Amino acid sequence: MAPASDHYPIYVNASPTPRPRASKRHFRYENAWHLEPGFKDLVTTSWQEYSTHTIIPKLASCAEDVSVWQKSYCNKLKNDIADCCKQLQETRLGSTGEEQVRMFELRKRMQRLLSQDDAY
Repeated sequence: MAPASDHYPIYVNASPTPRPRASKRHFRYENAWHLEPGFKDLVTTSWQEYSTHTIIPKLASCAEDVSVWQKSYCNKLKNDIADCCKQLQETRLGSTGEEQVRMFELRKRMQRLLSQDDAY
């Protein structure tokens, strides 16, 4: 027998009052963004643009700029991987030196894309 009960009463409200939902989504930084070309420049430009703001509004404005950028540029990652894979398959059939250089470039691009996907 236990020295004390481990049961707790539960309060059930039959007519709950709806809580207001937060209108804004919280900003979440993705590690893969720093691998995107131009991301560092975007953040630097955004940070300098809001240089007269205090720190909290400055962070919020910069986060908004990054969120807009993310919707435009990062959502295409899966399509880029599929496209690169298709190009690799097409290039494998060729055996000229020029195609081998292209194959090297495609492999390098695929590694970068997969690294970004992994970071997400």
